[in-house]
Parts: sequence; structure tokens; C-alpha cells
Amino acid sequence: MKHFLISMLALVSLGGVINAAQSAPVTERLYLSGKYRTDAVPWEFRCSAGAKAGEWSTISVPSNWETQGFGTFSYGSLTPSEKGEYRHRFTVPSSWQGRRISLVFDGVMTDTAVFLNGKSAGPLHQGGFYRFRYDVTNLVQLGVENRLEVQVDETSADAGVNRAERTGDYWNFGGIYRPVWLEAEPNQAIDRIAIDARADGSFNADTFLSAEVKGGSLVARILAADGTQVGPTFTTPVSGQKTRVQTRLADVKCWSAETPHLYAVELSLVDGDQVMHQITQRFGFRTIEVRLGDGIYLNGSRIVLQGANRHCINVESGRCLSEADQIEDVRLMKGMNMNAVRCSHYPPDERFLELCDEMGLYVLDELAGWQKAYDTKVGRLLLVEMLKRDVNHPSILFWDNGNEGGWNRSLDGDFAKWDPQNRTVLHPWEPFNGINTAHYRTFQQAFIMCQGMKITEQGNAQPVTPPLIYMPTEFQHGLYDGGAGAGLENMWTLMRASPFFGGGFIWALLDEGIKHPDTGKIDVCGNAAPDGILGPRREKEASYYSIKEIWSPLVIPERAIPENFDGILSLENRYSFTNASACRIAWQLKRMPLPLAETELKEEVVASARGRLPSIAPGTTGKIGLRLPANWREADVLAIRIEDPSGQELWTWTWPLPGLKRIQSIPLTTSDHAVQVVMNETSSALVVQTGDLVLSFEKSTGNLSKVTRAGREFSFGNGPRLAAGGAKLISLESRPEGGDVLVSALYEGSLRKVDWRVRMNGWVDCSYEYTGIKDSGYQGVCFDYPADKVRAKSWVGNGPYRVWQNRMRGGSVGTWRNAYNDTITGWSGWEYPEFKGCFSGVRWLTLDTTEGEITVIPISDDLYVQVLTPDSVPEQLRMKEAVSLPQTGLAFLHVIPPIGDKFHRPEQNGPQGQILPLKPNYTGKISLRFGR
Repeated sequence: MKHFLISMLALVSLGGVINAAQSAPVTERLYLSGKYRTDAVPWEFRCSAGAKAGEWSTISVPSNWETQGFGTFSYGSLTPSEKGEYRHRFTVPSSWQGRRISLVFDGVMTDTAVFLNGKSAGPLHQGGFYRFRYDVTNLVQLGVENRLEVQVDETSADAGVNRAERTGDYWNFGGIYRPVWLEAEPNQAIDRIAIDARADGSFNADTFLSAEVKGGSLVARILAADGTQVGPTFTTPVSGQKTRVQTRLADVKCWSAETPHLYAVELSLVDGDQVMHQITQRFGFRTIEVRLGDGIYLNGSRIVLQGANRHCINVESGRCLSEADQIEDVRLMKGMNMNAVRCSHYPPDERFLELCDEMGLYVLDELAGWQKAYDTKVGRLLLVEMLKRDVNHPSILFWDNGNEGGWNRSLDGDFAKWDPQNRTVLHPWEPFNGINTAHYRTFQQAFIMCQGMKITEQGNAQPVTPPLIYMPTEFQHGLYDGGAGAGLENMWTLMRASPFFGGGFIWALLDEGIKHPDTGKIDVCGNAAPDGILGPRREKEASYYSIKEIWSPLVIPERAIPENFDGILSLENRYSFTNASACRIAWQLKRMPLPLAETELKEEVVASARGRLPSIAPGTTGKIGLRLPANWREADVLAIRIEDPSGQELWTWTWPLPGLKRIQSIPLTTSDHAVQVVMNETSSALVVQTGDLVLSFEKSTGNLSKVTRAGREFSFGNGPRLAAGGAKLISLESRPEGGDVLVSALYEGSLRKVDWRVRMNGWVDCSYEYTGIKDSGYQGVCFDYPADKVRAKSWVGNGPYRVWQNRMRGGSVGTWRNAYNDTITGWSGWEYPEFKGCFSGVRWLTLDTTEGEITVIPISDDLYVQVLTPDSVPEQLRMKEAVSLPQTGLAFLHVIPPIGDKFHRPEQNGPQGQILPLKPNYTGKISLRFGR
């Protein structure tokens, strides 16, 4: 698609100076800055306050001056208020003689006064997120050096601009952070067009001329993606400064996020046989409808928006981005099966919208206004600037008029004046225009809204006629490791079942962290900004994969493979336009490596196949059949990967098979230390020795207190103690049995019984029985081991990320290894997957320590393995996501806690967030080995 853009469009928006020798006069562009942060151009600069105050220096343009070491960082505050002065010299080609020349700024924070060769270029511009321009034809000097001076006030002189833009829940910046360029075009030229192209092939474009033209005509032709003309050329006489051109094509390819087919219109202003000016504008044929009391429809099919809220942010450069940043954001969103993005809380870089057109994302484009609105006068001007730039992007389905009360209702009607498509306007967080976009509702409140009702300020459910479409523009508010993917399965299942469901947008895509140039430290402003699915450098957190699985448009619902499996599975097609037959399937039967392997851990593929999926229409469910070999039960894991039409993974489902049970029998069969087990006692301990392994059990508690192997001590012990609850030792006994030694401890209290079997082959079994503690977030047993002696872990089980009770999705059964890290999700470290936490489906796990390897095999299938205890943020920064785990080196848990999000405790987000009911008793069994 990018090649289509470059080859077909001699476009102003793609930058660069277009060769004036072309047969048709086109708009030429000369960049005075870089296009992105990666090719920025040095300008002279001075900042009024903060770092480097008062010093003339140089700064990269585009950039935010704080990230370049000037001024002061500010989050959601009008203070400090700094001013920046820019100077730049440039030369304009003499070939531009006789043309109209404009000076264009794509985005400056915030108030901007511009002087060219000592004279004002025009009125002060106010508003930091919008493109603005000045006609400088009479100010610029051709063929000689020109002097540009720009004065930027970080805080606006307009109180409404400050309320709308600079008191929000995000970082504030100053500076020229988007590109600056000159444009040259004929005096009689096509200024812009606003296109309305529908799924039925109808094409309408309002064409605006830079000056009134007497006579002449507009000649247009439609070009397909390969540059070939589609349909006949069509001509319309010019009628004043605004003329509508129209045509209708047959058999067009419609644009959608699933099928982002693009066309372009080449439009020429012609007088007689002379082409006076020509532009080319890209667009897509598509029809968006909000069917009240029903849902959102595109090209006649219902769509559900699955998206995230996105800030324009880079950890090192603030709001100034590279093209690679923006491509990566779209790829990451598409990679987790999102089909939509909300541009919070301002219009993004135009290149991002182009990428959404090309790669397929539905867009909510937003006029700024975070809980407070622009005044009408300046708001109307900024709305026009936004729509003039963005109106032709087929990816934009809705306009947002501010956010969370930050809307000026006087502007609602202005959107249609500049948008011939008359796209629906939203007020994010309130019911408006038939769509309920309410933010951060609990599971019970969402249930009410899924019935098409709304909730009054008094908290009562109120029926609405027609029922409201439910599409929260913010929900699942991430914070640290909470929210986003945690609780999403319950919430999404609820919302998808609604007959009035339009989709939802998770807050937020990125941790909005900023690296301070003086210290190199990443600042997330306490608990204000670490709320992303991705880290500040776009690192994938665990929720990325939870969302990817839950939002897959093709879903295999089976949670387990039965013993009598015949190779038939269900497949649900949640696409709106794509038949499953356009996608591919690849399955594998794999055998997992055993613990204590002498070679590199590696999975063995014992059977595999690839092919096309059967025909299953969008919105329906069908069957897929796998031709598995007769001995499939001997394999450990079945993995099924489903790919979209472009070959990208939608998700890979994995299931443990009966063969995986062989791992649990390893302690019974391994005999590398086939020696007699002996016992003796000291005054405080019962000691058992098998070969070079010596275990000591404390007589006062019954706990394992000391482990040595070949004279080397392992700092493992003080267990099994209860993760929640206590116990008093009643008796501790030992006896030989079949060459092994049994050590049995009986207790009074929550812990009932512990049996140790010290095998003569060097393996040690630990069985235990306990009663749970009511209302405890976890149930199980713990052992101590110091974190500073741990180097890495390897395991077979679900991974590679840790889990919470309400975030089980997103893992795969496989072989995993990761080095020790001390990452606190969203706060420090930024290394993922996190090393510490609870892991599910573990068949074996080995800790690589400075003392040697410690291997555990959970014999009980229902155990989670907790590896160390995750560190947490300072207590004063914790919110509703706060969760606790037992202090441990290794723990084996029957129950692990759920995690909340920024605003909701876990139990408010659905059934998976509830504390599980107690069982009458819990039993578990593990096998351990120290060293090899």
C-alpha cells in the first residue's frame, strides 16, 4: 500500500518538493524542519525559564523543548509557564515566482506568533494540536535568505484553550513538535476537497478553490490501488469557489478495517486546454451508519469496535514522533486483534491517520477538551482546522467533541458543516446521538447498559427509547499490572451478548512515561501515567496477550481436549466481512522437554499440518477437523495456530494432552542416586540423608529447615507453611518404607498434615492437607528462598507471563525460560515478562540459582506455582488494582488473587474477580530435587 501511495500520488501530504517540470502544475512543498523526530533540523532557540533558561542555543525541530533539555516537565498543570523563541534561516527557490506561498505549521504548543523577515505573518494562533497556515506570498523573498522567527507560549493567553488542552490527565509540553513547511501553488488553485464516497460506488466531492475562477471546469478521474483508472473521466463546470463533483462506479471494493481498499481521485482545474492546477487525494468507498436501537453498521454489516485509547507519545521525545513509532503503534494494535483506536485527547499526526487508512483501523478523531471545553470562538476555529485536515480519511468513523464533559455543545452542529459524510458526533462518557459511551462502569452497571438503558446521576437504571447502543469509549482502565486484560474476559462476554453493543476502548495503549534527559530516568508521574497495555518503550505487558486471545476474530471455544477426541473442534467467526476460508490453520503435536535435560531445552514437533480453514461465514459458527495420527495421545501438547488472510497470527491455542502426565512420574523412575536412605536426629532436628542429599526437619515446627547437596547448602526451607493461616505441630515422626524414608507431621489448626517421602533416587515428595482461610485472596503453602540467589527459571507450563485469577487468558502451554528481573509492572525495570509472580499449568519448573538448580514438579494438577513475591509500588500510589501475594521463595497455591484496575476492585469487574468459595479441604503434592 505504501508503494501505491508513492507511485500514484504526487501528494502534498507526502512531503518533499515536487518537480515543477511536471505537465500539470501541482502544489510544491519545501520543509523547513524535519518531517519526524528522526530527521529533525537544528534551529536557534531560547527558553524563558527552567533548564538552560535565557541561553541562545540550538534545538531540533520538530521537538518538544522539555525532552531536549530545556524548560520544565509538567503534568496536567498550567505551571510552570514557559516561552520559547525560535529563529531559522532558509532560501526559497526562484522558480516559485508568481505563485501563492503558504507557511504551514502542523502542530505547535501552544500560542504561536510568527514573523517572517521582521514582519508578522498573521494573527496569533492558539491551540496546540492543530494545523494552521499563513499566506506569506508578500513576505517571502525568492532566491535569497529569509529569516523566520517564532514565539511560542507554552500556556495560552486564552483561558478556554488552557482549560481544554493543558489541565488534562497527561503530560504538557511546549514547542514546535510537528513539521513546518512552505507550500507553493498557482494563484488559481484547488485549495482542498471534502469527499463522500459510499459503498454503492457513489462519489461526491466538495471542491474548494483558492480564489474565484470565472469559467473553467474540474476534470476528475478515479484511480485504483495500482494506479489504473477506474470508470470514465468526469467533468464539472466551476461554479464559484465551491463546486461539487460527482460520479458513480460499479463494483467498487469497499473500505473496512478488514479490507482496507483505497482509491484516489485525481482532480484538475482546467481552463480551456490548460491545466491550471492538479491535486490527488486518497479515499475509500464505505458507508457508516448508526442504526438507533440496534448497532453500528459499515457497508451494511454490523461491526463491533475493539480498540484502545492512544496518546501520541514517545518516551524520549514526548509528542514528537517518528514514522516508525506510528507504524509500530498500528502494528501492535492490529497484533492484539484490535480493529479500532480512539485518538485521545486530540487529533493525531496525519501520518497516523494515513496508516489507519492503509492498514485498517477504525478511528475516533477527537477535538481536544479534557473535562473542560474550548470557548466557542476559538473552539470553532480549531474544529475547522481539524476537519479540513482529516475529513477525507475513510478510517475515521466518528468525531469526538471533547472528552468527559469537555464538550462545547454549541459546536456539535459545526461538524456537519465541514463533513459531507455527516459522521456521527460523540460525547465520550455520556449518552449522545444514540450511543452510550459511559466510562468505567462496573460489571453490574455494564449489565444494565447492555440492555440499552442508561444510569441516572442518582445511580438508577432508566429505560431509553430507542435503546442506547453501548460503546464505552474508555473502560478496563489499566494501572501497573491491573486492568486492561484483567477482568476483560468477563466484561467482553457480557457486552458481546448485548443486542445493543457497539464495542469498547481500553485505557490505554501505552504507559505514558517520559525519560528525563538530565537523569535518564523514566517518569510516569506517580500513578497518573503507568496505565498502558504496553510499556513506555512499547514493551508488551501480559495484558497484550490476554487481549489478543480474547479479541481474536476467529475463536476455538473448547477449553480442554477430551480423551475421546475425534479431531473435530468448533470455530466461531466474529469477523464482520471475512469468511474463515480466507484464513489458514496450522496445527502441531509436540513433546515437551523433561526436567534435568542435559541439552538445550527444546520442544519436539512429532506431527504437523497446514491448510485453509473451511467456509464459515462472518457471524456464524462451524467445525474444523484435524487429521491427527492414531497415537496423538502420546504427545504432550496440541497447538493450533490460525492466521488472518495476510498470514499474521490471530492466536495460537494450546492444550495439554494425556502424554504430558509422563513428567509427573519422573520422581518414581529416576534412579541416579539408588542408595539407602538413612535417618538420625539432633536435639532440634530430624535429619534424613540419601546419597549426598541431606535434609533437616525442625522438631518444633515440622518444617524443612535445611538442605545440603554434596556439602553445598541450599537456602531453601521454612516450609511448607501456610500462605494464609497458621498451625501448631502435634507430632513429627519418621520411618523407613521400601528403601525410602517417610517423615510425617500432624498439626492442629489450618494446616492438618504434611508427609515427606525422601526417595533413594534423590527426589523428595511433599504431600500436604489444609483447610482454607475464609476471604483470603490465596490458599496454599510456601517455602523460603532468597531472591538475590536466583538467576533464572525454566519451566513447562503456561507462559511466559504470570497470571491472576481474572487474567488467565493469553498464555500458551510450552517451554519457557527467562532471566531474573525485578520489574514492577508500569513502574520500574520495564523488562517483560516479569520474573516474579504466579504461573499456571506448570508441569515442572527449575530455578537456576547461585547454589545450584532447584526443580519442582507439581503432582497435583490444580496448583499454581508462585516464584518469589513481586515487589510493588509505594503504598501511597496504590489504587483499586492493589493485590497481595504471600512472602515466599516458592509457593504452591490452590487459589490465587484477582487484580483490580485503576478505579475498580476486582470483584466489581465480574465473576472472575470474586474470592472463590472455600472447599472443605485442600490437598496438594509436589516433588522437589536439589541439584541434578
